[in-house]
Amino acid sequence: STQAETAELNRQGDAELLRQFGNTATPVFTFPKMMKFRREQPDAYARTKAFLQSKDFIALRLTGQYATDPVDASGVLGMDLDTQTWNSVFFTEFGLDVSKMPAIRPSTAIVGAVTAMAARRTGLRAGIPVIIGAGDLSTAAVGSGVDEETMSLTLGTAGQLLAAGDRAAGEALAGRLFVFSHADPRLRLFLGSVPAGGFNFEWIAGLFGISVPEFFQTAAAGAAPDELPVYLPYILGRGAPFMDYVPDGSWRGLTASHRREDLCRAAVLGTLSALRQSGDLLETIAGKRPRLALQALACREAVVRDAAAGLFAGKELLLPENSEASLVGAAAIALVGLNLVPDFRSAIARLFRASELPSQPDDAIGRYYQRFLARQQE
Repeated sequence: STQAETAELNRQGDAELLRQFGNTATPVFTFPKMMKFRREQPDAYARTKAFLQSKDFIALRLTGQYATDPVDASGVLGMDLDTQTWNSVFFTEFGLDVSKMPAIRPSTAIVGAVTAMAARRTGLRAGIPVIIGAGDLSTAAVGSGVDEETMSLTLGTAGQLLAAGDRAAGEALAGRLFVFSHADPRLRLFLGSVPAGGFNFEWIAGLFGISVPEFFQTAAAGAAPDELPVYLPYILGRGAPFMDYVPDGSWRGLTASHRREDLCRAAVLGTLSALRQSGDLLETIAGKRPRLALQALACREAVVRDAAAGLFAGKELLLPENSEASLVGAAAIALVGLNLVPDFRSAIARLFRASELPSQPDDAIGRYYQRFLARQQE
């Protein structure tokens, strides 16, 4: 755990961290992990040439170049969001060597070409240009059509609500949601998260000895929302906007009359309710987003779509044709980086296809959400 290092960073002052980096320190960032690594294994730290994200290591092996992009760099904690450069004073203050950090290049930058050695090892053709790309959150946002009017909801291992906006919106949201750089340099990326999003469903399926597809079938047979217990989906912590990573999940209001089906449906509604809470906060501060893209395979389940339609009533719900949003986003970055399209809007217009789903108010789901908020305060 990096709780001690995280606390040390935050003692510098939340306001200063937010001003420079858009976020306060949490254990999910790389910076406190580097601090812990240096303290516990100083010799190994001294021998380390560079700290790279996984995609950046692949780029290194393909091209021989050490580089990263502003999105992954902003997930380290230590990159100034305005200048998109490492803050060397901050690194030195906490005993870290900024020279071990890779150069920050735009997400669309060609950082090199496939070398002859890499070509022999991979079967790729030598000389193919390599674009540094972006972290999976940003590529998922790009691939979901996220912009100033469109949010996306993803249920992978974590549950994520992704949105984008300008610098002013980022400054207003800093400390409330995660704020990162975006592959599109016009925008910043906003993230509300539940660390155990889809993992809630996998965990509960394991408790009941059923498969994940059977979990969704079971949830679909659950009672009406007014009759369900409230599920707080925090088995891996609460995430953003609480910035709390102490596990504290539960079913509240559980009675002897509740069945397995009810617990499963409550888990779907509770997980999506937590993400709606991030959406409500975002829209209160940074303005309405009339569209919501439902990403990931879990969103193709009817019980999940119905819950989303009720919780996000009034929005245009989009179901993308391609559920692999990160791959679509990576392709869009490549189109821009190779100058095949003039900008990200043009790339998404070419690649993003979605069908519209019905969205209508559901008073019972609305009441469930209010019970969720009340139980959360207990």
